[in-house]
Amino acid sequence: MMTLNEWCIIPTIGLVTLLSALILLISTPIVWEPLYEVAIPSDMPEIYKNDANSISQAFWQTTSFDEVNTSLRGGQLAPKETHHFEDVRGLIHFFIIPLCAGLFIITIWKLLIKRAVQWHISLVYLLILGGALAIWGALAWRHMFRTLHWWIFQNDSWILHSKSYTLKLYPYSVWQTASIVIMATLFLLLCILSVLSIRQLLKQRQCTDILL
Repeated sequence: MMTLNEWCIIPTIGLVTLLSALILLISTPIVWEPLYEVAIPSDMPEIYKNDANSISQAFWQTTSFDEVNTSLRGGQLAPKETHHFEDVRGLIHFFIIPLCAGLFIITIWKLLIKRAVQWHISLVYLLILGGALAIWGALAWRHMFRTLHWWIFQNDSWILHSKSYTLKLYPYSVWQTASIVIMATLFLLLCILSVLSIRQLLKQRQCTDILL
């Protein structure tokens, strides 16, 4: 009989761990820049691309975004925009905490408890969450967007003027593509891990039956 840990706690930790890892991976320049190149409109000026790459690289540096702003050539960021990018950098680095904590907990679970992580339950959680967000977005996109941003950043730094340079560098298609890549990769990983965990469970049951 499965315990609460196996039904809920460990699968949730597994899902958060994978999601944190993917967000960190996507945010690195080596991954983000090719993805950005694919996602932007074909008529995006080259100078905009260079500025966007300068900003994405700064997320993994200690240079302040006020300094980065002075190096931009296609336009300038308003103070509110530089403040928002500082918030984004802090958020990206924050995901290191749930990633390390999740890996530690899952490792301890595997070594000490010697039970398989129920990745197929994590997959069910992902499908429920993804379905809920899809319905919410389809019915009230603006409300979902604003609510999630308020919850994530806890301030209004993300509320930018419609003509801000940030919105020129990062149109909606960029975030749409990044979200699809993260969710699709997460779904694929969970499918693979689910198959492996189910196989491990079957082996454990076979061993138990033999012992009995």
